[in-house]
Amino acid sequence: MLLLVTAATRDEAENLGEALVETGLAKRGSVVPVIHSFWMEDGKLERGHEALLLVTTSSEQAPKVEAYVREHSSFEAPHIVTLQLANETSG
Repeated sequence: MLLLVTAATRDEAENLGEALVETGLAKRGSVVPVIHSFWMEDGKLERGHEALLLVTTSSEQAPKVEAYVREHSSFEAPHIVTLQLANETSG
């Protein structure tokens, strides 16, 4: 599984990713340090900078990774996209 996770800063993305790998919840983490995001809030277009954490894990661990991110993210509701990898092997 590949999870794409938004984080407020590069440091936060790195800290989340490193903790996931150290605890065994993830096999690998990578950080895209700056992404430019935009969204509608109260009828107004908002813009901001965030970081993107890419997390590789097993399908069994993915729900635990999501729970960890939701608990430790500075965002009230971090965006998490989960993708099934075609060549996933167990473990």
